[in-house]
Amino acid sequence: MTKAKFELPAGTRLHITSTTIGREKHGENKVPAFYVDMRWNTSNESLALLDSRLKGTFFQKARNSSDDPAQKEIDMPVSDLPSLRFPDLGEQSWTKELHGYLLKVKGHGEVDIRLSDCTIRKVGFACLEGGSVIVTFQVRSSGVGEHEMGALGVLLDHDVEAQLIAPDEGAQGSLLGEVKPLGDGQVVPIKKVKPEDVKPEKSPIDALAEADAKARALHDAQWPFPKGLDDSKPPSGNVLAEGATPAEAAKITKAKKAEAKRAEV
Repeated sequence: MTKAKFELPAGTRLHITSTTIGREKHGENKVPAFYVDMRWNTSNESLALLDSRLKGTFFQKARNSSDDPAQKEIDMPVSDLPSLRFPDLGEQSWTKELHGYLLKVKGHGEVDIRLSDCTIRKVGFACLEGGSVIVTFQVRSSGVGEHEMGALGVLLDHDVEAQLIAPDEGAQGSLLGEVKPLGDGQVVPIKKVKPEDVKPEKSPIDALAEADAKARALHDAQWPFPKGLDDSKPPSGNVLAEGATPAEAAKITKAKKAEAKRAEV
């Protein structure tokens, strides 16, 4: 199944229902934040921007051949699934937040109003008989200038032409890598961890056994001679070098020379 990508092309007709100015804490500083609530009247085909299964979940084929008057009021393409499966079901909410978006709104002049690094949140949709859907969502952006706030404030309760551009593929990240907002608006990146980089912790018993084995190995190497040494042959300096102190090495070397002289006699 292809992953859904919530993105609106240039010229999409949206209605600005609310604009709010606030402040958010980023680190130790508080910066201005701007919230724009928008409404989008569209067909049920647009539900695929959230999940391709939604249309078939909430809509079905027409119950009869008569035209539905509710559909005639909205200029929308005819849907192949125009009838509601659950007519008494109210507005649905989509809790996932999307980050890194760019919002472009056509203002009164020729220059677009731009809000960058936006978060799309509070997404909801209401299904209508006839195959139409009303999608609502909020655009949140911090560090917005006075010009953008004023220009969007003038467009309150008006229809506008807008474009919503999603970040590059992969910028949203996986569950372990995406940037998640904290309650005060601060964001923190979560570092990706590869399964092969995760090493299991040693239990206290294993750690104690490992320490005991190291202590025994050190004891066998230092006293009285390295473990496995053949007592019938003089010890070599190379073997003693690993565990003996300089004084012990000197004694062994002296004994080795004395043994060699006795052998010559």
